[in-house]
Amino acid sequence: MHKYLADLFINRNYALFMGGSFVSATGSWFLSVAISWLVWEIGKSELLLGLANFAQMGPLLVLGLVGGVVADRVDRRHLMIVTQVLTTAVSAVLAVAEVIDFASIPAILALLLVLGVAQSFTWPTWSAFIADLVGPERLRAAVALNSARFNLTRIVGPALAGVLLAEIGAGACLIAAAVGQACLMVALWAIHSGPMAKAPREPLLAAIREAVGLAWGTPSVRELLLVAGVIATVVLPYVTFLPAFAQNVLQVGPQGFGLMLTAVGAGAICGATISGTRLVAQHTRAAQGVLSIVTGAALVAFALATVPLVAAAALVVVGLGSIGYLATANATVQLAVPREVVGRVMGLWVVVTAGTTPLGGIFLGALAERIGLGVTFAAAGALCAVFSLAVALRPVRPMAAPLPGGGRLSAPE
Repeated sequence: MHKYLADLFINRNYALFMGGSFVSATGSWFLSVAISWLVWEIGKSELLLGLANFAQMGPLLVLGLVGGVVADRVDRRHLMIVTQVLTTAVSAVLAVAEVIDFASIPAILALLLVLGVAQSFTWPTWSAFIADLVGPERLRAAVALNSARFNLTRIVGPALAGVLLAEIGAGACLIAAAVGQACLMVALWAIHSGPMAKAPREPLLAAIREAVGLAWGTPSVRELLLVAGVIATVVLPYVTFLPAFAQNVLQVGPQGFGLMLTAVGAGAICGATISGTRLVAQHTRAAQGVLSIVTGAALVAFALATVPLVAAAALVVVGLGSIGYLATANATVQLAVPREVVGRVMGLWVVVTAGTTPLGGIFLGALAERIGLGVTFAAAGALCAVFSLAVALRPVRPMAAPLPGGGRLSAPE
């Protein structure tokens, strides 16, 4: 049993990080559920849901690459402690505002904007920090476990948050979010990480150009980024509109909303688990093609659903495909670039996979108010499936970027 746990959690530092991250991510889902429901209850507008998502995720589009540069130049553990303090503070202030009945759309948007700035530095650092803790030889397993850990909270977090939201209210969810996010600070303080390779302090724009040029100039990495960008822009925003879909289309309340998020989480855990298997490592490109195509097709099925159980089943597949693709692509990109630029490249990854999501959310929200959520979801899913199929049918190109230990990574199948 001890050997099994050691293999699963890799080492002490990584186990501490995963434990703290699990509790923190559960708290983040409490925050997400509470905010989505508050914005919908106050504004009754799909567009406002999109704007709330943009306030939180929009800074990633502008600052994600800057966060990557910082991640390559400073102690990543210290940087994550600082950003986690800020994240916890935002949840606490939102909780107080709701409890004293001061919550409003402008106040929520302003605090979500602060949260987005903190995430712009946390997210690029997160991926690079995992590699610091486990080394390149265990990176795929660590990324898969990290993704499974996060998506397990999609089951735990929304389910508990849905009950708490229905029984007590959004304020209780926000208090729970602040407590959960504080746990990651404790875990980070307990981690003893060694020195990391730091990039030379070249000018900011030059550092960004180097990373973007490296990623875009490697055909296989460029392919991964393009498909990930499409999934992020036209598929992932669907989570923002689940409160409206639950109430207007499926006619279910907070617990039904929590059930749908739980369905996404169940599929996402399966996708994360698949991404760490030997089969996927041996046939990476084929697996990525299947996962991205299935993601789009499942979103179309969800859009056509009128029964809650059918919608939940479709969301399981959406979660499996999207998270399976993103986890697999994340590890592949990290393994394809030198360690001294991994923070910046993951900053680009964050811009593509998270920074574009709020833009897609605003566009899809405006479109949904004109043609309806069902038609909007169906069109988004079809676009994802067709684009992914076109990329999958392209000839395999060599992966030209050097590996961290020297040598080169050939293109995955």
